Amino acid sequence: MNNKIIIAIVIVLVILGVWWLISSRPSEAPGTSATGSDKTTTINQDLGNVDVGDYTQDLEVIDQDINSL
Repeated sequence: MNNKIIIAIVIVLVILGVWWLISSRPSEAPGTSATGSDKTTTINQDLGNVDVGDYTQDLEVIDQDINSL
């Protein structure tokens, strides 16, 4: 009898936990869904806007440090 009550409580808690997880997920706002090509275009634009600076000068300094070892 005691085991049945414990099992029932565990099952109810699992069901409530799953329900809580499903209901707490943020839903996507309607009309804001982007297609795959839109996302790719945005990612490519963001990558194109990345400023890496003058990396050759930084690499020369590292090369000099390595050569001095």
